[in-house]
Amino acid sequence: DLVRSRGLGDVYKRQGSYLRLRYAAWTGEAWSIQEVDTTYSSYTSVALDSGGCPHISYYDLRSQDLKYAKWTGLGLLLTII
Repeated sequence: DLVRSRGLGDVYKRQGSYLRLRYAAWTGEAWSIQEVDTTYSSYTSVALDSGGCPHISYYDLRSQDLKYAKWTGLGLLLTII
């Protein structure tokens, strides 16, 4: 899945069998990759706010929790909804 902001690509990817949900953003020179969670995830959605910061929601199949992650400026803050 792909979201575009300021002409730069922002993507999220589930690696393997729904393990290691990651978020990647193009810096203009290279991809910056942050690990969001290491769980079985599904129903993933990503949106960028007006500042270009990612907000990611997804369903954790293992714990059966709906989770939300947002960029704090230092890293991703994970919350169970």
